[in-house]
Amino acid sequence: MDGKTRAYFKQEYFKRSRVARALDSLLLGFLLWFGYYQFFLWALPTSRGAVLLAVLAGCTTLCALLLWQSIRFDRFAKQRAEELRNEALLWHLAQLSDNALMDVVVSAGEPLLAVRPVTGGFVGKTDGGKREFYAVFLRHPTEKLCASDLLAARRLAALWGAGALTVLSTAPLSDTAKNAQEQLSFRLIGPKELLALAQPLGLLPKDEAVAAAVEARVQTLARRRQSLKSSLVLPGAARRYAMAGAALLALSLLARFKTYYVFTGLLCLALALLSLLGLRRGARSQGAQNS
Repeated sequence: MDGKTRAYFKQEYFKRSRVARALDSLLLGFLLWFGYYQFFLWALPTSRGAVLLAVLAGCTTLCALLLWQSIRFDRFAKQRAEELRNEALLWHLAQLSDNALMDVVVSAGEPLLAVRPVTGGFVGKTDGGKREFYAVFLRHPTEKLCASDLLAARRLAALWGAGALTVLSTAPLSDTAKNAQEQLSFRLIGPKELLALAQPLGLLPKDEAVAAAVEARVQTLARRRQSLKSSLVLPGAARRYAMAGAALLALSLLARFKTYYVFTGLLCLALALLSLLGLRRGARSQGAQNS
């Protein structure tokens, strides 16, 4: 996984920029120190060791949280990379003709005789002499089949005199289609099964082509994400900082140690202002590039 892909996965997972994540870590570290400091100040007879113990406990907790977050991100990045890889492979299959997909199914060992292409798929006879209709849906992997698609496939099966129905699809089923699966009574050869059938036949692209397709897909998603961020007036990070700052300033009216709450609240408001200004600056630069 190259650096650009990993950087995009981090933005997709954390939903914040690198600067925003660094500021979040600093704010979290300060809040941890402050919480431990208050605890040790209450637990110890003197306040001499409270600061040092709070620093040690805060750094230990922060490092543990960052390590746990890193492990979760690595798991997410591996899963997301596999999803994009399968998406690229399925998109390659979706661009094949119905006849090519018919050859894939027949070559994979389906017990069919007298196979012939028809509208919407192909028809064949099983060993027992029963006619079976294979409905072919070559869709983009990000789309989903709906119940109406399955109903249309069942009607085509009746039109071609087939009692059995098998659905071949490069796209997954939607929730409504899953609910209708039992009522329409069909066999599904979905995205994973199609990849397993096509792999031994050498119909899938090479690893280099798949990697290039994944990289292009990541760049497209990154551009869409940047465009969406530029269109927002108030980013989520700035809103969270502003709400936290307002809450801390409100708590300072009730707390005994007002200085800490006021300082932290003002820090959160400053971070909210910096996040908002940074987003607007990015939106202006994006608009200048588009013009």
